[in-house]
Amino acid sequence: MQFHLMARPRRWWVPPIEAIILAALFLGLTIVAVVVLLALGGEESEAFDVFVMALILPVPFLAAWLTRRDPTQLLSVERRTRWPLVARSALVAVPMALLVFAYEMRAGGEAVFTTETIVLACLFVLVTPLQAASEELLFRAALPQIAGSWVRSPWVAYGLAILPFVYFHYYNWIGLIDIFIFAACMSFLTWRTGGVEAAIALHAANNIGVFAAGAFFPGRVPAVDIDWPTAAFYISVIVTATALTGWLLTRRDSPSPAQPPLP
Repeated sequence: MQFHLMARPRRWWVPPIEAIILAALFLGLTIVAVVVLLALGGEESEAFDVFVMALILPVPFLAAWLTRRDPTQLLSVERRTRWPLVARSALVAVPMALLVFAYEMRAGGEAVFTTETIVLACLFVLVTPLQAASEELLFRAALPQIAGSWVRSPWVAYGLAILPFVYFHYYNWIGLIDIFIFAACMSFLTWRTGGVEAAIALHAANNIGVFAAGAFFPGRVPAVDIDWPTAAFYISVIVTATALTGWLLTRRDSPSPAQPPLP
């Protein structure tokens, strides 16, 4: 069973109901998360956005459960988190995070190292994987599986889910090209591995590098106008990381060749 077809078989009217519930829960919990964080003294910032996305992690699972399908279908074709696959993905994800972090530190100007900025960077390292998991479960699991209830083509199922992912990122057209390629790479990994684990690992690595570095530049405004050199760097990083991860997982998961018979 391919990952985007995990929700089959279903009555034709169930997928749109799940999509409506998914959208309603996403909007509702986002509003609740924003209100709670503002009440606790939070201010609009990269950290604020990361925490909001982390708090909506249950949304895809709730939408699946409310439409009477197994929420674990959102994890992988084995209906569980495959931790050995996560560990192997980390062999690429960790160096990727360090590379992105180094690039952002070099491009950021004069860094500020205080107890506050170090604590914030550590919080990003801890919370960003939850933010990445929320986005991958929504855009690479829930939405493709809803689409996959109607169409068998992975191109259509994953392609439709790329559009809202790009829409929710506020960059200029160069930045949106980068986001589109990023989403396509994550979709490929999800399809190729039959689950979201590898995509979450690389998504988290990319964002940890960006956000953790950003913690050391308190006055820096997050860039929305991306130039070609920056886009080229991030596109080359995610394409290379995707290729390496796909190769690594395929090589390690492929069966060993048969041994020749003994004489």
